[in-house]
Amino acid sequence: MAVLTGRGFLARAVQLADVLADGIVVVDAAGTIVSVNARLMEMTSHSEADLVGSSVDCLVPAARRGSHRGHRTSFTAEPVVRPMGTGLDIACLRSDGSSFPADIALSPIHLDGEMYVVATVHDATRGRAIEDARREVEERFRLLVESASGLAIFMLDTEGRVSTWNIGAQRLKGYERDEIIGQPISVFYTPKDIAAEEPARLLAEAVACGRAENFGWRVRKDGSRFQASVTITASLDGGDRLRGFTKIVRDNSVALQARDALERLHLLEQREHFGRDLHDGAIQAMFAVGMGLQAVLPQVDSPAVAERLEQSVRALDDAITELRGFIVGLDTDLTPAGARQELERLASDLRSRSGIEVMERIDPTALPAVASRGRDLLLVAREAMSNVERHSGASSCVLSLRPAARNTVELMVQDNGVGFDPSMPSHGLGLNNARSRADEMDAEYMIDTSPAGTTMTLRIPVDG
Repeated sequence: MAVLTGRGFLARAVQLADVLADGIVVVDAAGTIVSVNARLMEMTSHSEADLVGSSVDCLVPAARRGSHRGHRTSFTAEPVVRPMGTGLDIACLRSDGSSFPADIALSPIHLDGEMYVVATVHDATRGRAIEDARREVEERFRLLVESASGLAIFMLDTEGRVSTWNIGAQRLKGYERDEIIGQPISVFYTPKDIAAEEPARLLAEAVACGRAENFGWRVRKDGSRFQASVTITASLDGGDRLRGFTKIVRDNSVALQARDALERLHLLEQREHFGRDLHDGAIQAMFAVGMGLQAVLPQVDSPAVAERLEQSVRALDDAITELRGFIVGLDTDLTPAGARQELERLASDLRSRSGIEVMERIDPTALPAVASRGRDLLLVAREAMSNVERHSGASSCVLSLRPAARNTVELMVQDNGVGFDPSMPSHGLGLNNARSRADEMDAEYMIDTSPAGTTMTLRIPVDG
């Protein structure tokens, strides 16, 4: 067995890092790039020949290289692990001169008496975009609260008929003054509320209690609806005799949309943070264990023990890949283009890890037709491709996605392997998860397996 030392060991370790979602670059104490993984090359559009042997400054925008050298000198003097999310404003340079915001974790490692630095590079574009969107929504929300638009104030007579009208009410409700004066307030309510006698109930409550408040759907002249908060106040003369009512209506639609947007951003941030924590914690720890096992391998004399260690490293690789798939599944804003890239990456990963010949047949019109369920579709595809790799014994596989009959889109994963027994416990959990996702998508999920191979088919109704 060949013994890997120093840079050879680092090159092998970085090859194992190709399963990670982030880029890896290893530099020596002088700042010369020793090794990079495939993801780093993909992120920067550089080739391995461009990078290895070059100064790490080639990945730093020219305007920042001076300060970067200072940071590198300080780190080399006191090399300690630096996690991501330290608040630094970092950018990574692509081969075409453009750059992207990045979060970088640094880990020193000592081999053969020399120090190297392993840098994990995460593309922070999406996280920064979320923060920018949050600021924009918060600003819109502030302006909305401080403004008085969307407000209608008008009078009703003692029978609840409109007696005064103004420009605010006209703008909100859509009625001209001559159209609405003398009309009962029931014209503003939904048929359901009218059937429940909600307008009369609110007037009676205002008489009994002095005022009535309500929140619900209201109807404009054109039939469109909006969410409104309503206050009806009884107007009395000096002898406590009812003279009519004052009605204040505020359109809450924009405020609710802004609140919902903030809630969605908050949920997205929680998922983003959870995915980051999972990556920086569990996946990085597993990767470190794999590197440790690789370092021990040259010292093992027993072929049987060495094979067991190799199996353990491969199992860690598989687990990291599964966790990476889970992190992708947290992405609630997966676009059709992003989903297609992930499908292509599934095929590429299967091809590079297993040697199975993978043919992709992805119709560009298919993913936009089921855009709202792209994440679930991707997870079902990932499970199917994982089964091909682990259980099929196949030499070839077809991954296809196309429009199908009855307004559906069909995802199909077909292999030429030996088939399997779907009732076996080793397959049950994954198949049950896939069937559950299909049920959530209102989709049809089918498995056809025989000694000649297996075909997984998922038919998803198109959006709308």
